[in-house]
Amino acid sequence: MAFYFLDSNSPNPGDDAGFLSLSEQNKLKQYLSEQHRNIVVVHHHPIAVSTPIIDHYIMKNGDTLTQHQNIDMILVGHVHGDYTVQHDNFTLESGIATCLQWEKGAREIAFDLRFGYTEYLFTPTHYQKRVHWIN
Repeated sequence: MAFYFLDSNSPNPGDDAGFLSLSEQNKLKQYLSEQHRNIVVVHHHPIAVSTPIIDHYIMKNGDTLTQHQNIDMILVGHVHGDYTVQHDNFTLESGIATCLQWEKGAREIAFDLRFGYTEYLFTPTHYQKRVHWIN
């Protein structure tokens, strides 16, 4: 069964943390009711990545997303770092930022000044992740 990509929007006006609006929740509920290998692409991470400085800006109502049982992966970008976190029924993936990364595990401002991009290659049965550092 091939992967099915779903986009979702998680801005929270006036706050750097994310939030899924009721309309986004309803859209996801509708699409996730179908049996696919679902990948949800969203800006904010719905679960912690164990870097407190960025986990402060987590999706505030992330449980409205993670409660769905037929999600294979949640692909996020807000964390500025390379993370793969297994959580219950899904994997959270985060690619590196094209500018700078937060030091993993940082509680206060601490940067990893490398930059690059992450490439995801999908086949009908699996995916592969490749991190490309430019400097």
